[in-house]
Amino acid sequence: MKWQLLKYIEENIKRNNTIRNARIISSERLRKYSEKWNVIFVWLNLIAVIGTVLGIYSYIHKNKIITLVSALFSLYVILVQDFVGKENYSERSLKLHYHQLSLKRVINELTKLKIRIQCTPEHEVNWKDLELYKYILNERNQSLSGYENHDDQDYIEAKIIEKKEKEIYGNGKKIKFWATIDFSVENIQIFIQWIIIITMISYYVFVLLGLDFKWFPYWYLGISVIYIIIKAIIHSIKKNNIKYK
Repeated sequence: MKWQLLKYIEENIKRNNTIRNARIISSERLRKYSEKWNVIFVWLNLIAVIGTVLGIYSYIHKNKIITLVSALFSLYVILVQDFVGKENYSERSLKLHYHQLSLKRVINELTKLKIRIQCTPEHEVNWKDLELYKYILNERNQSLSGYENHDDQDYIEAKIIEKKEKEIYGNGKKIKFWATIDFSVENIQIFIQWIIIITMISYYVFVLLGLDFKWFPYWYLGISVIYIIIKAIIHSIKKNNIKYK
């Protein structure tokens, strides 16, 4: 009975440690979303201001296309800011941070209980230790029900940090490059914003310099490829710098 309880405690410590790591990763991910959106809004608002000035100038000179594009883009910026504001990335990140602290407390309590049981000479379990174990698990379950859950991507990264690749990829397979890429809807939305920013900057550059728009696809393709290459290099560097526990 004693060794069986110790086995359950050890399993719960490992499980809670994985969940805690996933919560830490999720909190950090949401914090980065907030920071990325702050940078994006600087660019979007700057482009919107430039577009507004160009739109007014174009309206005076009877060029309604540029005016319409600038007006639609300004409306888009307002809608995106309203949408992102409702996501509360910073607040959600902070809540997940507090939750991982709560899980850390549970892990510490389970660890202390494990040591105490190991130090007792009896083969049978003290009923007080058993009741304490049930109380800690109940506290942990209540804690889980009161917070936002992490994404599958966060769980995978938590497993990678714990050097448990075999549980995800099978017998000794190496971590795939794409396994650590964030394919969440939130990150895709952020990626789309940069595409829009590149598009609008390119459009206004062609308008201001009076360039022939037949070259626009080639310009845009070149800028986009450079952006994707830079992002891939940055991600590869971050992947190689993962710190293992």
